[in-house]
Amino acid sequence: AGSALISSSHTRDNVVLVAEEIQPAVLTAGELEYLLEKANSSLGFYLLSQEDTHKEAYINSLQRVDETLTKLRDMPSIKADANASAKVDAIVANVERFKGYEDRMLKLATNAGDNIPATKYTAQNLNPISQQLLQLVSGMIQTESEEGATPERRKLLLAMEKVRYGWSNVMNGLRAYLAFRQQSSLDEIKLYRESVEATLAQLKENEDLLTLDQADAMEQFGPLKDKFFQHLDKVIEIHGGEAWRTDAHLIRTEVGPLLATVGEDVRTLAKDLRQRINETNDGLVAQVSGSSKLVTTMLILGLVAGFVIAWAIKAAVVAPLHQALEAMADIVGGEGDLTRRLDDSRRDEVGQLAHGFNMFASLVHHIVKEITSYTEKLSNAADRLSVITEETSHGAERQQHQTDEVVTAVNELAATGQEVAKNTSEAAEAAQNADEAANAGRRVVGKTIEVIDSLAREVQQAGEVINRLEK
Repeated sequence: AGSALISSSHTRDNVVLVAEEIQPAVLTAGELEYLLEKANSSLGFYLLSQEDTHKEAYINSLQRVDETLTKLRDMPSIKADANASAKVDAIVANVERFKGYEDRMLKLATNAGDNIPATKYTAQNLNPISQQLLQLVSGMIQTESEEGATPERRKLLLAMEKVRYGWSNVMNGLRAYLAFRQQSSLDEIKLYRESVEATLAQLKENEDLLTLDQADAMEQFGPLKDKFFQHLDKVIEIHGGEAWRTDAHLIRTEVGPLLATVGEDVRTLAKDLRQRINETNDGLVAQVSGSSKLVTTMLILGLVAGFVIAWAIKAAVVAPLHQALEAMADIVGGEGDLTRRLDDSRRDEVGQLAHGFNMFASLVHHIVKEITSYTEKLSNAADRLSVITEETSHGAERQQHQTDEVVTAVNELAATGQEVAKNTSEAAEAAQNADEAANAGRRVVGKTIEVIDSLAREVQQAGEVINRLEK
């Protein structure tokens, strides 16, 4: 029973451990993983759309992540497990690193120059050169408008216009490439670059037709153009590489792996906690199985012990009691043997009962013996009373006979004379009273005889019963 109670207590403790400590930790770990994914997706949507709703969702998710981590760290099942506690600490450290990107990522969403390095590089290096080149070409065209209109000058003007047109398309191709990062944009830049350089070669061939200002512009245009295309190669290198967009590059190379590490740690923690639940469940199953076997064994032993105890009680208590009951039943039924005695050698309640029965039987036996003695004496007295009664009856008959004789004599004497009439009348009345008294005495004697006969029969029956009891 003690083992069963201990097993039941252990089972209850394990159920409480799973239901109130480990399972809530698993759910909290799952909630933490969900919040981290939500924060990451909200950040991604905000970087793409710059909508405040996604920004608020991102910030709120980070706050809930902090709350969930604090809750998870303070759970008893985590504190009690050094391995789980170490994992939670690692998760906390990585989450803090993830939160460290918050300000930077939010700034990148609103600053295209910082977020797209090629755009910033273009604005700082290519746009100023392009403006200078366009100014030089525009200056050359302006100067040409002041010259006389000859076929040669018209060809120069058309060439200058073609250079400006071609350069404008180079810039348009650059803008398209910065916007869409398509190879077609680079092909367009290459096409118009070749067109500009071919036109510049034509202008250089007619260098003697150029004015001084135009010649000076041509001298400046070549180096600036070469410098521009050097920077353009750099822009293509930056914008064509993996880091063309800073926020995406950070998410791909830093934030993403960091969150993957956190997610893996959270899943590992949840897996370990579930393993603890499974181990605890297996332990519960084993405990229940063991308890079932123990209870079954105890039940079988209890039944066996019950049968043994019942047999012992029957042998030690019921059998002696049954003997006592049989003996008492014999006594009550009128055929008991008052000389029978029970075994009163035992030192328990049954022995005391047997001793009491023996004392009772002895007392009854003694009383019956005395009653038998008194019955014999009563029978003898009844016999003597019967003899006396018979003698009394005979005496009453003689008295009746004598009375009859007296009445006859009195009747005979009635005729003797008047004198003695009165005396005779009184004598007759006295005789009559005597006769009545004799008759009453005879009735009394008859009733006495009947009573004595009845008493004699009852005494005889009592004697027979006593004789049977003595047997």
